[in-house]
Amino acid sequence: MNKVELLTINEVCVLLRVSRTTVYTWNTKGVLKPIKLASRVRYLKSDIENLLNIELINKINTKKFNKIYQILSFILRTILRKVLYHYFLDNFNIIDFSTSLLKILYEQL
Repeated sequence: MNKVELLTINEVCVLLRVSRTTVYTWNTKGVLKPIKLASRVRYLKSDIENLLNIELINKINTKKFNKIYQILSFILRTILRKVLYHYFLDNFNIIDFSTSLLKILYEQL
């Protein structure tokens, strides 16, 4: 039989590096699932480990997205600079135009 490990709220706070208030908020929002044992509240260690894994994946995905966004921004600015330079013969503010265009593209993601 598998042994189920339960954690106290203090242990959860240490593992997740959050305050007790945050844990209580997450309880009400359904992020954490507290187990009530008489007057005590405990948490499944496996649930906390899953939450840690999800947070790690989100951080990695955010870093990847930001890097891809930076690369695409650079490529787009370079292309626009060359096209607009030849079209407007440098009488155009490329920075304002490319920034506006990037904002529009970002909103579409």
